[in-house]
Amino acid sequence: MGKRMRVSLSISLFAVLLSPRQAQSFISHRSLTDQKQLSSGQVRSNQPTYDEKEKNIKAEFLLISFWSFVHQASIPFGDIVDGMFLSEIDASSLGAIGVAKSTQKSCTKLLNSPLSKVSVSMIASAMGTEDRKDLSNAAASTLNFALFIGFAQLFLFLAGSHQLLGLAGIDERSSMFLPALGFLRLDVLAMPATTLWLVGTNILRGLGDASTPLFCALLLNVVNLFSNFVFIGWFKMGLRGSAMSSAVSRTLALLPMFLILKKKIPKLNPFAQPLSAIVQGLSDYFKAGSLLMGRSIARITAFSYCSRQSAKLGPSAASSYSILYQLGFWATMLCEGLSIATQSLLSRHSSHDSLDNSRLQHYIRKQSFTAGAIVSGGFSAFFYIFHRRILNSFTKSPEIYAAAIGVVPAFLVAQLTKGFAFPMNGIILGRKEWGVSFCTLWVANFLCLSTRFLNLSSPQGIWYAWTAYYLGQGLAGFAWYRHRAEAVVDSSEVSKHRNTSK
Repeated sequence: MGKRMRVSLSISLFAVLLSPRQAQSFISHRSLTDQKQLSSGQVRSNQPTYDEKEKNIKAEFLLISFWSFVHQASIPFGDIVDGMFLSEIDASSLGAIGVAKSTQKSCTKLLNSPLSKVSVSMIASAMGTEDRKDLSNAAASTLNFALFIGFAQLFLFLAGSHQLLGLAGIDERSSMFLPALGFLRLDVLAMPATTLWLVGTNILRGLGDASTPLFCALLLNVVNLFSNFVFIGWFKMGLRGSAMSSAVSRTLALLPMFLILKKKIPKLNPFAQPLSAIVQGLSDYFKAGSLLMGRSIARITAFSYCSRQSAKLGPSAASSYSILYQLGFWATMLCEGLSIATQSLLSRHSSHDSLDNSRLQHYIRKQSFTAGAIVSGGFSAFFYIFHRRILNSFTKSPEIYAAAIGVVPAFLVAQLTKGFAFPMNGIILGRKEWGVSFCTLWVANFLCLSTRFLNLSSPQGIWYAWTAYYLGQGLAGFAWYRHRAEAVVDSSEVSKHRNTSK
């Protein structure tokens, strides 16, 4: 990496780190001023002005986006720690762990992703109401549903582990089958705790606190590191030790998470809810979660299609696709942070209708699309300028390098469309339009799969398929938004006419 590139990266990182601190200092200064006024008896006679609300939203949007991105970027460190301790085990055991983990993540993502999306909107919406009891009830219902999903996943893996490994391509004749089976059955014992921990981080995001989940994730990695040292380094338990350290660390990390939630929501008590409230909460989450699960299936289908197409093009093209997909994942994480911020803030300010809230919702949407354009455009511009150096650092094979260079323009177009798709997803989820989210993802999936009929069976064609996928999400969401805006205008005109007639 050249000197100019290092300087550019340092300046960019400094700017990114500085901005959230300025935003945090603004919020802290504001709350400190309010506390001083209250202690001196000078109570604010009026609510914050609209301009002040805009400034607060801008600061929160920046903070939630930044910390959500950092949190997602820190997730792979747990696997890196496990790999460090398991570097000396035999190839069969190492391959078994890889298969078991990929099988577990594929299945749990199908259930946990909808749960995460729903919980952010539900908590943020309850936070927008004046009654704090609504917030505690929403958080309790979310945790109860998470516990239910966690135990359902536990029973699924314990009862169907043979079948799940078979679907992953490992049968009982394989030398990896028994190690993978043992690892999977030990690792999933902490599934209820893992689901509760995941939902706890999303409750915090719904409350507008995206930095605490990051510190909880770092604490989880520290506990995992210590557990690996004990079970693998000290007791020499190998593969079983890795599974036990993972399960123990995820269970122990649940305690500080609950203490933080209890401090944020003092009246939170999931076990104090009456049975009728629990049943109603489970019903609401099932309705929303089933639609978002269909959304997840659409996303998995598009990913599987593009992966299969790359595999058909030969080793060089498949390897170049894998490298570019990993690089593009950074743009995905950045845009996903914007989507989470949009969803959280929009849910909070759409919980009740008022003129200020309507204007603030418009402001949030504008901020989201502006930030999406800046992030996707900035990532694409940076990659275009330094793409030769970046690709040289990822591969030394002339064939793979040439294959990657040839698809850079198509790759960059796909990254640009993420800046439109992810903010739109955040807007739809922030309005709690679960059915619309389901439809937009399947429209996008249909457009992605339709590229095969255009004879785009080339390395560039795969990235054109991803472009169709992200562009389809944005356009389908925009069509819904235009239709909804016209419906709102029509209803307001009817209401105005009725008032005039009276």
